[in-house]
This record gives sequence, structure tokens and C-alpha cells, in this order.
Amino acid sequence: MPTRRACLPLLCALVLLAGFACDEATSDPAATRQPSAPAVADPPQAEQPEPTPEPPVEVAEPTPPVVPEGGPRCDHREHATKPGGEPRRVCIDYTDHKGAIEPRCFEGVELSEEPCPREAVIASCKLPATGVAMVYYEGADMARAKRDCETIDGTFEG
Repeated sequence: MPTRRACLPLLCALVLLAGFACDEATSDPAATRQPSAPAVADPPQAEQPEPTPEPPVEVAEPTPPVVPEGGPRCDHREHATKPGGEPRRVCIDYTDHKGAIEPRCFEGVELSEEPCPREAVIASCKLPATGVAMVYYEGADMARAKRDCETIDGTFEG
């Protein structure tokens, strides 16, 4: 076995080496760092023209369906309920009809596609349940028209 004295220089050399390694680890990293390559800037971009704004899209309002003025009617203005009796002076207007039964007239009067005449009107009776209107003209019996309208739950205007 070697003597302690012979090991002493070896031990000193190891201590010095260990100390030198520690100094290197704690030294300033900036001093030992390699200089880095300069940053390369992005190549200049070709100028892009401003996009041309698209013209606003015009949205057309939906065209409402053409609603005829008046609709099917039964013109009973000259029609008497009894032979030789007074005419009723009424026109039944089915313009706003919403009932389940198709519009029809009393016997002897045909259904017409034109609206009831607007001249010489003196009263009307609207049936909210069916949308049917009874239009009364000059010469009609107003008391009877009002009574008939109330009997069928109509709204009388006269």
C-alpha cells in the first residue's frame, strides 16, 4: 500500500481539479458564450392593394300578393224573399270569408266574383265567426237589418 505521503500529491491534484471545475460552472456565462448569428429579418412583403369593398347587396322587400277589392258576392239588392214582396236591398260580401262552407247565394241569385257595390250603402253587418259581411243599401229596412244582424251574432254598423 502506498504511503500517505505518496497519496497526498494525488489528493491535492484532485482537489484542485474539482475546484477548477466548480469555478468554470459559476463563471459568467456571457463571457464563455459563442456569439450568435445575426437575426435574419423577414423579406419585405410586396404591398398588397386594399381589397375593393363589395357593393352592398340590396334585399328586395317581398311583394305582397295582390288582394282584390272585394271578392265573391251575392247581390240580393233587387231580390225579394217572397214573390211580389219588397227587395231586401242587401249584398252578401264573401271577401274575408273564412268559413268551412263555400260561398253561395239564395235561390235565384248567382255568385259573382266582383265586390259588392260601394255606392248607396247605409249599413253593414259583419259576422266575426265567418268573416262574411252583409251590406245594406238605400231602401233597406234598417230595423229589420239590425234585428237580423243581432240574431246571427253579427256586428252592426249603420
